[in-house]
Amino acid sequence: MPEQGQRPWTACAVLVAGCVGVACDGLVAEEVGGVDGLAGVLRFEAPTDLVFSEPIGIGSSFLVQAKHLDADAEFDGDVDVGVSNDAVAVEVEGVAGDIVEFRVDIVAGGTVRLAVTEGDEVVDRIDIRAVPIADSVLIDTSLLGFADTIDISLPRDFAFEARDVLRVSVASIDRCNNGVLDLGASTVEVDDTAEIVAAENGTFEIAYDADGDFHDLTLLTPGLGPLTYGVLPAGIGFVDEIGISMVAASGDDGTFTVWGRAFVDGIDVVGVEDFTWAADPRIALASQVGPVITGTVGPVPVNEDGTPGDDAATIFAAAVGEDTALDLLTITTEGSFVGSRGEGPERADPPELEAPVVAGCGGCGEAAPVCDPLAALLPIWGLRRLRRRGAHQHT
Repeated sequence: MPEQGQRPWTACAVLVAGCVGVACDGLVAEEVGGVDGLAGVLRFEAPTDLVFSEPIGIGSSFLVQAKHLDADAEFDGDVDVGVSNDAVAVEVEGVAGDIVEFRVDIVAGGTVRLAVTEGDEVVDRIDIRAVPIADSVLIDTSLLGFADTIDISLPRDFAFEARDVLRVSVASIDRCNNGVLDLGASTVEVDDTAEIVAAENGTFEIAYDADGDFHDLTLLTPGLGPLTYGVLPAGIGFVDEIGISMVAASGDDGTFTVWGRAFVDGIDVVGVEDFTWAADPRIALASQVGPVITGTVGPVPVNEDGTPGDDAATIFAAAVGEDTALDLLTITTEGSFVGSRGEGPERADPPELEAPVVAGCGGCGEAAPVCDPLAALLPIWGLRRLRRRGAHQHT
């Protein structure tokens, strides 16, 4: 684990975007996703297929559907789900035709085999793996698509526009800094000025009144001390400044990445996505909308008479009634780069964890490959790695 106070780490967040692979209304299986059981008889579907390949945090609770791969097969007897050890608790919630749906509660660490049975016969089996959560943070869900570019974890204090709900997600890691699926293991606690209007699989929607005061938002993760953020809900027109931060640049090919940010009284505002961009003719932007964009600075243009043209390299941004500009030619050092909103809150009394000894994915040591569930970069369900920008990251 990193030393207390460092922000530091490789973290992964479950992206929640509605029901995927799990029935929303009744036992109706989706025709997407799923993992075949060990016997090839059933297909198992969970909120994400990563349930069956990545570690799951202790305290998580989620639904799994097991469906016959044979379109003509159905469950017609006494259906149950057995477990190989006590690391999980399982309860069957319904059986309909070729589908059985059951809830899995993670109560301890270890690898567990789930076995769907019908009467005295085992129909099929599948394995899952549970681990303790060693650290967790809240992340800005609106920036999930840019987690490989900037640090999207929330700072200690932040603001948001109170006419919208505040939407945040949890990113959790194990003791080796590998990403952990946090499927309801972590919860959030608000004061009596706010209401949690939705909470599912690590994502929370919270409604506040726009009273202009800071309020506590506390992340609670099993086995860890509380992590408390200061949230400033403000009314329409509260943003009094926007800025442009350089995230990365290459002098070799002239490429760059910039990040549009909004502020109220110097406090970062989360959830502002409607930035629009323009630039001098020398600059080619990959997009004209969004909070994070990329572009290329080209050579100085040449006038019709052969003389050098305007060498300006300025980009312009506008959002929520404010506008700003950044002259890219003034960015001369890595110290000018900003890839974070600043330090997050500190968790008191970090847990004492035994030294990890298991090699391989989920373990530590030079010979142990770090799990990287970013390979597919799924647009809705998946994991995102929050990268520490090192020398490129300043507040």
